[in-house]
Amino acid sequence: MRTVLRPLDWMLIAVAVVGVIANFIAVYLSYQGSDWLPVFNAVGSAGLLGCALLMFRAVALRASRGREDGSADPKER
Repeated sequence: MRTVLRPLDWMLIAVAVVGVIANFIAVYLSYQGSDWLPVFNAVGSAGLLGCALLMFRAVALRASRGREDGSADPKER
């Protein structure tokens, strides 16, 4: 089975990666006492939201494929 990533998937992956990197920078800046800390915290939070949306999308796609497979091959009793 070949999986094709759609533009929405790529966007969520990019948001998640940028957010994870921003979280690491925010941790570093919290020790430095920088004024940029709220900005990186906000970007990191958006990245975590992107991770969550990506996981929910993957679960929804997997569930829909499972329903399609079940309807195509009826189980014998």
